[in-house]
Parts: sequence; structure tokens; C-alpha cells
Amino acid sequence: SRNSFMTGRRPDAIRVYNFVDHFRSTEPASVSMPEYFKRLGYVTTGAGKSFQPGKPPDFDGLRSWSAFPPYLPLQKNLTRCHA
Repeated sequence: SRNSFMTGRRPDAIRVYNFVDHFRSTEPASVSMPEYFKRLGYVTTGAGKSFQPGKPPDFDGLRSWSAFPPYLPLQKNLTRCHA
């Protein structure tokens, strides 16, 4: 599940076995991977569906992401990546 992937912990460790719960509700002290890197000073942004929509609320907001929303704005007619 995304909860396991984004925390690096097995479902039995975070007690999330479905799409109703999320790791912030069952294990509030858990640290997501983006949160871990953000604490180390990295800029964290998202792409695609990082978390299950709405789980945790607001894609985990500024706890995991450097900016909110965590996704870069879509650029039309993009032919190459821009930094």
C-alpha cells in the first residue's frame, strides 16, 4: 500500500490494512519518507498519487512537503525538464 511505501513500514507495524485508515490516524508518530528527507534539509515535492487521496488529509500537508500543494504546476507544451 502507499501507506507502507511512504513510511517504509509494513502494514502490521502501522496497523493499516485498508484504504479507510491512514498511518497518521493509527501511528501518529510515524515519519513519512518525504518528511524524513525534509527534516534533513531536502526540498520535498510530490508527483502523481503519492498518498491515497485524502489519506492522510491534504496529502499530509507541510508535515511531509516543502510547499503546499506538494506538486509543481503543470507546464503546457513542455518539451524538456526545467529546473
